[in-house]
Amino acid sequence: MKEKPGEIILLCWDGKPDAYYVKGHVPYNEAIYAVCDYEGFDPEKMKASHVWAKWCRVSEDDGFPEGVELSFRVQKKESRGWFKVTEVRKAMENGGEK
Repeated sequence: MKEKPGEIILLCWDGKPDAYYVKGHVPYNEAIYAVCDYEGFDPEKMKASHVWAKWCRVSEDDGFPEGVELSFRVQKKESRGWFKVTEVRKAMENGGEK
């Protein structure tokens, strides 16, 4: 799990992902183009923001399927033990910010 800054963090999703994550607080355009190159999206329809993430242990008691041991959690503020990531999402159709 030691991605380099600017690399996409590959996550297993149940369904389509609502966001993509790039290691480190990188320039927004760099993160957007990394995700668009990987997924084939239009960069003009994406937005990015700097957030912090953490891997958390989970169990079936937490509502996760059998075999899932870690969950990727994200928050907007810096906290001890959380690492920097750049979040990339599809922009809102009515001109959401980048």
